[in-house]
Amino acid sequence: MEKGKNIKGAVLSGEAADVREEDVTSWKERLGDLCKGYDPKDIFNADETGLFFRTLPNRSLVVRTDSCKGGKQSKERITVFLAASAMGEKLKPLVIGKSANPRCFKGVNKTALGVQYEANKKAWMVSDLFRSWLKSLDRKFAAAGRNILMFIDNCLAHPTLDLEHVELVFLPPNTTSRLQPMDAGIIQAMKLRYRRRIVQHLLARIDQETPASELAKQVNVLDAIMWLTASWSEVQPTTIQKCFSHCGFAVEAPSSELDEPEFDELPAAESVLGDQTLPDYAAIDNELGTNETLSDDWENRIFQEARGEPDDHDDAVDASGDECDAEESTESTEVREVSGKEALSCISTLQQFTLQRGLSPMAMDVEKLGAFVNKLEAQRKEKLQQGTLDSWLQK
Repeated sequence: MEKGKNIKGAVLSGEAADVREEDVTSWKERLGDLCKGYDPKDIFNADETGLFFRTLPNRSLVVRTDSCKGGKQSKERITVFLAASAMGEKLKPLVIGKSANPRCFKGVNKTALGVQYEANKKAWMVSDLFRSWLKSLDRKFAAAGRNILMFIDNCLAHPTLDLEHVELVFLPPNTTSRLQPMDAGIIQAMKLRYRRRIVQHLLARIDQETPASELAKQVNVLDAIMWLTASWSEVQPTTIQKCFSHCGFAVEAPSSELDEPEFDELPAAESVLGDQTLPDYAAIDNELGTNETLSDDWENRIFQEARGEPDDHDDAVDASGDECDAEESTESTEVREVSGKEALSCISTLQQFTLQRGLSPMAMDVEKLGAFVNKLEAQRKEKLQQGTLDSWLQK
């Protein structure tokens, strides 16, 4: 399989640069040939986005500037790498944080998070991480007996790779705002839902004496991952299809507008958003850097990569799992391990709450959750009892 249908070079992704109309037209004319031999379900696009995971609406007027590349806000960020097909198939998100083992992960089974979690000191996408993700993706589609075409933007963090089941196509420089489906509304759709959850989180606690700024500090990476996973799952296949179609891909998509979350059931949302709109709030971190760009030593780094030498700029996270700088810690709370008894008590309380509010369908869902936890606890105790019996028999 070819390494790529467009030469990957040491260039900036250039999303903020001027887009040349002739480049856009030329690319769309070539797109049919580039996709030849692939069904829309096997044509994918992937891209990173920065996420200020605990930023409040009233701070957004400050962060939508060049300060997105540094300063206090950069200490409250993660990078999210999303991928989807032209037909709306969504891959598991890759989340890049600053700590390998955040305190909020204590006792948490990472495989149940719904994302792949990685870490480095800058919470950036780097070339080694991208290669690892691609190789894992190649194994996934090999097992499924599929060959896919992956469109990706052209940046230092996205090196070429020769794979059996994933063919890379690099977008022309400085055109992603016009030619990349992720930038055409897919990422925005996820962020709209994520910001909506922050607003819901604040509104649910608005009667507390704790200031909103303090409530925001209590949001940790685990909360962010849970909200992100739910938000990504809610992005509709039709939204993804429309974005691919808008970028020139041969996809039949509904002609209606992109779906956006509504606040009809949250009449107090205006008190949180103020004069902002939800789309403005969702876009506050769109200019946040997510990967390395050309620097003074870019030539040395290219030769270093060609020789197969390790990249010192990959910023490996501290092996201890703690943040490398205490001032950059984004974790204000530590999640303790919850016992089965405590979980069942909480489920019982939640079921009582749903019944009192007349939410009978939800009460049934809560009952199913309780039955599942009961089953887990019964299996755990059975193992403990069997272990005790085995020990007694061996004496």
